[in-house]
Amino acid sequence: MVTCGTAVPSSSVFVGVNPFTDCYCASGATNAFDEEIYQVNVNGAVTPAAYANANGCTTPAPGPGSVLSLYSNFKTLGALTSVYKTTSVPFSISQNECDGPTYYANGIAIYIDYNQNGVFTDTGEKVWTKTGSQTTPATGSFTVPATATLGATRMRVMMKYSTAPTSPCGTYTYGQVEDYTVNIT
Repeated sequence: MVTCGTAVPSSSVFVGVNPFTDCYCASGATNAFDEEIYQVNVNGAVTPAAYANANGCTTPAPGPGSVLSLYSNFKTLGALTSVYKTTSVPFSISQNECDGPTYYANGIAIYIDYNQNGVFTDTGEKVWTKTGSQTTPATGSFTVPATATLGATRMRVMMKYSTAPTSPCGTYTYGQVEDYTVNIT
């Protein structure tokens, strides 16, 4: 018989943990007013309509931890798109404000965990950045390195009031962070 608080020996149990799903740093805005990401378009694939543009002002992303206008987790929807090693990938990021004018300048950064080690801080994983601007959509391209690990890979899109995000982690007052999965092939 075992009583509460009594230590009882047990056999070892192996628990496999996939770092891709659980160990990325948290990031997001702390104030839900102003500066929302309205739509992300990577390689022609866009944020699902239910969560894009004005719909994103009233419907939070479906993934765990999503908070309307602060952080959107789209990982549970599967890969947004496939990207290919050594290929230039076009993108656009539309910004707007759910509460309407006045519109402010925002910086944007894109991070991709190319080696799938659970962090965005390795060399080359900050794939694009833009200083504070009201221009929307922000457009550009990035090239997937030949050394990228194949398969489902985390991509983080960050928008921050006034200046470009300098770290993929942490919080800031105004802006939004969105996490997606892209498939590297």
